[in-house]
Amino acid sequence: MKISKFWLWLSLIAGILMAGVSFLGISSESTYSKETFNWAAQAMGQDYVNLFIAFPALIISAYLAGKGSLRAYLIWLGVLFYVIYSYTLYAFFIHFGSNFLTYVAILGLAFYSLAGSLMDLEWRELLPIFSNVKSKLTGILLIIIGTIFYLLWLSDVIGALSSGTVPQGIADIGSFVNPVHVLDMAFFLPGAFLIAYLMKKRRVAGFLFAVPLMVFFAIMGLAILAIFISLSQEGIPSPLIQEIFMATIVLANLMSIHKFFKGMSEPAK
Repeated sequence: MKISKFWLWLSLIAGILMAGVSFLGISSESTYSKETFNWAAQAMGQDYVNLFIAFPALIISAYLAGKGSLRAYLIWLGVLFYVIYSYTLYAFFIHFGSNFLTYVAILGLAFYSLAGSLMDLEWRELLPIFSNVKSKLTGILLIIIGTIFYLLWLSDVIGALSSGTVPQGIADIGSFVNPVHVLDMAFFLPGAFLIAYLMKKRRVAGFLFAVPLMVFFAIMGLAILAIFISLSQEGIPSPLIQEIFMATIVLANLMSIHKFFKGMSEPAK
């Protein structure tokens, strides 16, 4: 597997910028001074995961992908999914301030790193590598995650629409919509169903994007747990059942990634 070093270097620049702006978010009270109490606490919780989980994972996976590791490349794609998702939120839903251009730069660099690397791939050569991968459990996991979160978000949205109000989460963050609802229901949850379907049909795209999506779900689950902790420190505790559920999501995705990797063949050098 050969990926241009250019895309890997772009992602490293994005990672360094992410680490810097995340450190500022954690250490400087002025970073989120314009946000609601709830939204600021959520952003700070996510900054910890950006700095201590996503950044190291991006650096290590980029290095190993540059050495030709397809497994590392799949993890790298998943981290980029997470970065693109996260910095769409930061760029569009954090008040304009000194970090705005950095948020935009991270979003753009991560997007073009991902898109550019996909253009470098020899897609026809990938399917034999995944020929021994057992996809059924991975597909079931993706469908379960997609279904659960669709039901959660739709119950929130439809309940508010039927009562003529807005979801509580919108009021909490002081926005006009909940951006998480938009990104999840428009892109990532349908993506989970589509990838499960493509794997069932033994299509290379399904296998290529299964691990990145599971990596995304795992890191996002850790980010949500960090948000729970951040909110609880500010006097807004989360129900224990929610914390257990998110921890289960993280563990299930990590276990499924491990099983997926065991079924992969080594790519030709």
